[in-house]
Amino acid sequence: MKGLILKDFYVMKERIRPINYIMISIAVLALLIYFQSTGAMYVALFLPLLLVGVPKTIMVYDKQCKWDKMAIALPVSRKKIISSRYCFFLILTSFMSVISFCICFVASMLFKDFSLAMCVKFSLAGFALALFYGWITIPTGYAMGSNGGPFAMILSVMISGRLGEHQL
Repeated sequence: MKGLILKDFYVMKERIRPINYIMISIAVLALLIYFQSTGAMYVALFLPLLLVGVPKTIMVYDKQCKWDKMAIALPVSRKKIISSRYCFFLILTSFMSVISFCICFVASMLFKDFSLAMCVKFSLAGFALALFYGWITIPTGYAMGSNGGPFAMILSVMISGRLGEHQL
């Protein structure tokens, strides 16, 4: 399973260009400069979501390269292949959540109107939101192909928006 997870990291390294990371960094910096403490909340909440789509992108890339056909010949079961994708997703989400928490922590030190407790709450909310998105898009990606993830994402946003309406 370790080899499958490493394969996903190699594919991610190959598919995501350094300019994408630079653009994300500039956007985070702009949010922090312009919105200050509110920007820190946005960063903590939405930064983990930025790279959560990577496992779905890797699934599409594997399909294009016909890796899924070659994976059948591997001495691992389909269950292990799918669980390695979930492990990759959890590692990536956890890593991005730690980064967003660190950025949020630094912002809480710079902007006195933003407490550490708020930083923890928004970082945990961002992590939970990323988990929610991933736990929906990965299985639908396997079940429905390349259009399954976006369909599930739209459906989940509609459902959560509808639930939010009732609480207001």
